[in-house]
Amino acid sequence: MFANNEEQNYATDFLFDKAISFMKNKKDKGKNFAVMLSIADPHAPNEVRAPYNEMYNHISFQLPSTGKKAMRLNPALPDWGQVDTFSPETAESNISDWENDTVLQKGMQNVFGMIKLIDDNVGKMLQFFDDENLADDTIVIFTSDHGDMMGEHGRLNKGVPYKASAQVPMIMRWPNKIDSGKIIKTAYSSVDFAPSLLGMMSVEAKNINSSGIDGSSEIMRSGQISFNEEQIRFLTDSKMKRWAAAITGQYKLVLSKDGPWLFDMIKDPDEMINYYEDPKYTQLASTLKNALIDTIDKFNFPLKQRSYLADTPECWDSKNEISGWDNNLCSDLNDIQNRPACQWDFVSSQCPRVCGECCHDSSGEFWLFKAMRTCAEIQEEERFCQHSAAQLFCPESCGLC
Repeated sequence: MFANNEEQNYATDFLFDKAISFMKNKKDKGKNFAVMLSIADPHAPNEVRAPYNEMYNHISFQLPSTGKKAMRLNPALPDWGQVDTFSPETAESNISDWENDTVLQKGMQNVFGMIKLIDDNVGKMLQFFDDENLADDTIVIFTSDHGDMMGEHGRLNKGVPYKASAQVPMIMRWPNKIDSGKIIKTAYSSVDFAPSLLGMMSVEAKNINSSGIDGSSEIMRSGQISFNEEQIRFLTDSKMKRWAAAITGQYKLVLSKDGPWLFDMIKDPDEMINYYEDPKYTQLASTLKNALIDTIDKFNFPLKQRSYLADTPECWDSKNEISGWDNNLCSDLNDIQNRPACQWDFVSSQCPRVCGECCHDSSGEFWLFKAMRTCAEIQEEERFCQHSAAQLFCPESCGLC
């Protein structure tokens, strides 16, 4: 039925053509229009029509440096990003397998092809606006619901708060109203889309129940760079209930059962370093943490149903490969045959908990049974110690020392 006719019937082309036809019909009748065009690609099963399915066959994808470091556990990922198969002992073979996986390579080549096809169709739509003298009076917005890890931090798909997964484009064109080439570095979220667009059109949103921010004044303001570092937006894991995050233009704080992770996305654009315990970030971390905890509670983020650490435990074993002892982890010291290694200072300093060098209650708070807890409360409520979060945060009060 569709033989030799893919260009008209492939979903991306078909939907763009239908949208253009709809707008042409409205324009010819002298009517206004609003179109939301949702394109499924790029998406599994990572297939695309000719000639886009061969355009990028010359590219051989290497695992990104963040992926190689993650597989080597050097440094290890937070629990919310970790993959069970990552091990320094098998890292090099896993990296080789990834880079030589023909199915994976072809899939990523086709992802590039899908993006190129979308890009060409966007160009076709913009040309339609020019041809019909609609360009100056039409707001065009290109955005997405999520990204894809594409091998960053050793992962594929989505579901984690890293930029590759969570940061999406928001590209706008409105000639003579929005400065061409303007870049807004202020943090915004998908919930801000509707109030911002309505604000740009001076439409009063009377009956819209939205927690979004109207960013229209920043969008319409003249100037090439705009940056409000004070604005905080929020992200949450959904079904897995593993994490929640607070984000500004430069910083990102993630709370989970793994303890707080604070990223400085300018100093560390690859999101590899946890700055939470750095004294230079103390005030910033406190501001983001308080805002995030309030938001988790107010909007019933899924993490509220689980336990999470609002502060770093006093006794904390590194999850990285033990520096100076290749292919070994702190968790390996649970094996009785490996325990003698705790006699080495360089091992016990990286693994103080498993080596018995540290067994103290932690200052700060953790979330358990729908409330913030401290170790002082644990002493009064023994039932809390049945939970791993309490045992990790308050080992002394839980009688583990």
